[in-house]
Amino acid sequence: MAFWGAPLNDPDHVRHALSAARAIAASVASENLERRSRGRKPLRLRIGIHTGKVVVGNIGGEERQNYTMVGDAVKCRAATGKSWQGTDAAAGRLRRRCFGSGSGTGRQ
Repeated sequence: MAFWGAPLNDPDHVRHALSAARAIAASVASENLERRSRGRKPLRLRIGIHTGKVVVGNIGGEERQNYTMVGDAVKCRAATGKSWQGTDAAAGRLRRRCFGSGSGTGRQ
């Protein structure tokens, strides 16, 4: 799980998340070309992206803590990650929801 906006505010968190998701997908696609050339099965990838308010920080007990996030937006992302498959169509829906009819890249 990756997140933007903590510990420092990131007004472009959606754009950064989409960019990271595309970079990961491109890397896996490149790796799959090599895997296929060696007769190996390709890796499958699913990416879920969601935006919302969460609680971020060190969570846990005295002996074990983890810097992570919790909240409804995290649970929602987990659910969408199971149904979305990291497609451009899903990314387009997220961009439209966050930026309106534009692409979120400064182009209309």
